[in-house]
Amino acid sequence: METPRDRIVADCAAMRGSYADLRKGKLIENMSVAKAACGIEANTPILSARIEGKRESRFGPTTHLVIRDPNFIRTYDVDKNGALLGATISDHSGQRLLTNWAVYLSSDVPPDIFSKDSLGRSVVPERFKQPRPAN
Repeated sequence: METPRDRIVADCAAMRGSYADLRKGKLIENMSVAKAACGIEANTPILSARIEGKRESRFGPTTHLVIRDPNFIRTYDVDKNGALLGATISDHSGQRLLTNWAVYLSSDVPPDIFSKDSLGRSVVPERFKQPRPAN
């Protein structure tokens, strides 16, 4: 996963993850990073989980999941290949705290994209690094 301020890689089979905070120049490596990065966030106990059905995304149909944990309500839109194409985090009152979505989906990625060494460089195509034009 890559944002303008964060990069995360994980070996989900081994449950090892590395997180680079690009603003602070910090690197964190532990199982909690992998639990956050490997699909559905797994650092807190799940109180309930529901499949809410199918939804349409810009990449095609997804399965919409709703997960409740002690702190948050999380939703995920999951592609048929397992990629998370959208997610939200809300508090239990329903107040939305975070929304994220995929802007690009490709199975053609550098072979070392999931290594700790890859955190030092961006793999985002240049066309997605430009600011969006103002409305």
